[in-house]
Amino acid sequence: MAAPQRTGRSADLRPPSRPDPLLPGGATASLTGFTYIADTLADQLATSPVSLLSPVGGGLLLTGYALVAAIAAVLVPMRRDVH
Repeated sequence: MAAPQRTGRSADLRPPSRPDPLLPGGATASLTGFTYIADTLADQLATSPVSLLSPVGGGLLLTGYALVAAIAAVLVPMRRDVH
């Protein structure tokens, strides 16, 4: 059996080296102040704790995610509507 061909893409599926505060989980943690998961992940990865957004910044980021989802929910069915 021949060895699989390697492409330019990496098949590395390791978790990120640091949790990202700009993802929904990080924004929620900054809004609620619940940082247990981020702190535990930082301990397991032996990295420094993540600096989260301010609570206002986390709320605005989550509002932005909600707006993007709402706009997509309106536009996608319109494009598929049969006239």
